[in-house]
This record gives sequence, C-alpha cells and structure tokens, in this order.
Amino acid sequence: MNTHSKMQLNDRFFLLGLLTYPIHRVIESFGAPIKVGEFLLLFIVIAAVRSRVIAQYIPSGIVTMYSCILLGAWGVLADVAAGGGITDVAKTAARMPIYFTIIVLFTLIYNRQQPLQFVLGFFAGTVIYFAVVYPLTIAGFPTGYMTADASLYDTTVELGSNVQVKWLVPDPGLMLCVLLCFRHSFSFGQKLFWSLGFIAALAAALSVEVRTSFLAAAIFLVLYLLLQGLRTWGKVGVSIAVATFCIIPLVPVVIAEFVTASDVYNSDYNSWSNVERIFMLNIASEAIKSSPMFGTGSSSFWSLYGPRFEEIFNFPAVVTSPHNLYAEITVSWGVPAGLMIFVLIVLLSANAVGRKGNTVVISLALAVIASNYAVQPFAEGVRLGTILLWFCVYFSIENENTAIRKRPGSEVVTCRQSLNPQLS
Repeated sequence: MNTHSKMQLNDRFFLLGLLTYPIHRVIESFGAPIKVGEFLLLFIVIAAVRSRVIAQYIPSGIVTMYSCILLGAWGVLADVAAGGGITDVAKTAARMPIYFTIIVLFTLIYNRQQPLQFVLGFFAGTVIYFAVVYPLTIAGFPTGYMTADASLYDTTVELGSNVQVKWLVPDPGLMLCVLLCFRHSFSFGQKLFWSLGFIAALAAALSVEVRTSFLAAAIFLVLYLLLQGLRTWGKVGVSIAVATFCIIPLVPVVIAEFVTASDVYNSDYNSWSNVERIFMLNIASEAIKSSPMFGTGSSSFWSLYGPRFEEIFNFPAVVTSPHNLYAEITVSWGVPAGLMIFVLIVLLSANAVGRKGNTVVISLALAVIASNYAVQPFAEGVRLGTILLWFCVYFSIENENTAIRKRPGSEVVTCRQSLNPQLS
C-alpha cells in the first residue's frame, strides 16, 4: 500500500487546522465572537463544492440546505424581535446555519479530504493543548484552571474564574471513533498520535469522572443494539433508531419538568454542578413558556438564571447556556427554531442510518453527538467536535452505498477512494 496516499501528520490542511487552534484561543481570550475554526472550515467545504460537482443528488441534503437558510433567517428575526444588538444578530446569523451547512455540504461533496484534514488538525490542537496544560495544572502550576469543583458552599468564586481543567479533557469516545473510522486511511504517525491521545483522554476522563463520557458509553450500547437488530426491519427499524438518537437530548429537558433544583439541593445528589444544571433547565422551561414564538434572544440566558440562582442557592452562576442544544436554541429563538433544529438532526441521522455502513463507528459517533447535544454547552469546541463526528458517520458508510458519480460517462468512485486512491 502506498503510504504517500494516506493521511499524514504533515498534510497541508491538517497543519492548517493545527495552527488555527492557537489563533482561535488568542481571539477567544479577547472576547471576540469570531469563530475562526468554523469560518475556515466553511470556506474549505465551499471550495470543495466549487472544485467538484456535487457527489450525488440526495433529496434530504437539498432539504437540509434550505432548512439551514431558514434557520439563519429566523434566528436573526428572533434576535431583532428580542431587542438584540448587532453583535447578537451577527453571532446568530453565523452560528447554527454555518454549523449545519458544513455538515450538509460534506455529505454531498466529492473532495472530502481537505475538510477532514482541517477539522482533524484543529481537534489535534485541542489534544496538544490538553496534553500540556492538564499535567501542569495537576502539578499545581498557575495555569488559570481549577483541579476540582469549588466547594458547594463557596460563594467567593467569581464569574468565569472557575474554569475547571476537566473541561479540557478531549472526549475519549470521539478519539476512539476517529481511530476506528480512519484506521485504513491514517499513516502510522496519525495512528500513533490519536492512539496516545485516546489513552491520555480516557485516563483523564476516568480520573476526574467526566460524566459526558459515561453517558456516551451508555448511549452507544443502546444505539449499537438498535442498529444491529432493527436494520433487518427495513424503514421501521431505521425510524426507531433515528427517533431514539434524536429524542435522547430531550431527556434532560423532560426530567427538568418533573424535578426542580430545590429537589436536587435537598437530596443525596446535592452538588453545585447538579443543582445548577437542573436549575438552568427549569429556567429554560419558564423562558420558553413565556416567549414561545421568538424566544428571549441569543445573549439572554445568564440574565434569566444567574441572579436568581445566586440569590436562592448562594452559589456563583458561571455559565451562559442551559447545557442542552434543544433548550438553548428554543430559549434563544423560540419554538419554531427548536423544531427546525430537530428536523435538521432527524434528516442528517436518517440519511446516514438508512444506509449500510460500519455499525460500530456510526453508533459510537451518534452516541457522542447525542451526549454532547444533551448535556454540553454548544461552544466552538463542542461544535467542531460534533462536526468531526458527523464526518465520521458519513465517511464510515460502505463504499457501494456512498458511490460518488462525477460527470456523466465518468467512472464511479467512493469516499474512501477519494482519500485512498489505491483502494480503487
């Protein structure tokens, strides 16, 4: 096998993504709302569309493209209706539409190598940053990160000062998914890098008890069993699997309808994190009911929950998101936007699950995506991480089911052949 055709550590777009990460961190440190990684990735995907004809006509892909445009327009309208300023409107117009546009275009384009390498390089930057900062923090060096949760009754922590080092831990499920998905396309150097990164991420996640990783593992088992057993049922089985994936992020929202933060505060599960998470979803529910059509604006959430949380529980309110994708979008832009997001996720997952592919990779990728949508803030690290996972889902679909046709009369090639010509 010709190693030069494999994905190397010195590939141009991998290095571009790797160098983009520190630039992103510098810009973020100044509080600028510019998401460099996503904008560059969008330009790379668009360039791939322009340089090659669309891979294949996928009706759901066309629908999702129009849905992205509609979502962006609605978000801007909702922010204007909520009294948001130019910064809110600009951030809204560039956030979710760009995120889903990147994923949808990737499912359609022929030249997938450059977007893949860029997002792999960017995420590799987060792994290197973790590998440097995490051990320094554990050793007691002043890195700006905390090694443990603040005390339950500690009211001295100021907004933004309790950045916990466990938030830097790369998702081991994502790392494993990358290794499994690209095992035939990675060079030895890439395999070694992601293998060491996975081991380090898994060890760190276990040591600090990153709950998202345990949740993803449980979801993986459910989705894997569903995909293995239900595909033989045809469309009915696929529908059940897709519904399960799409409904999982709704579970915390439903739980918060029946459990209040006071219930958690007075229970054995009393912790700053648990109380705050439930309280945020309680407030999100109230906000949605009070402003169901256009929401309360993309920058409104802290003002909704923060002062009340600090007054009632005497804890510092330190986040600006309800830590749930559906709740965050619906609070910001109303129920119509929440429904649009749900439809987009249904279409993307149905288009992938409906085809035959690597069940382990697809199940693992969707499990990590679902856990991130359910309990994580939708910051850029989560967005680019889930973009990479969606890329893994579509890349893992078997060759005969992802045949990419060039101009009429030309040969049929596949996604993996576009990355590894020797597979032709």
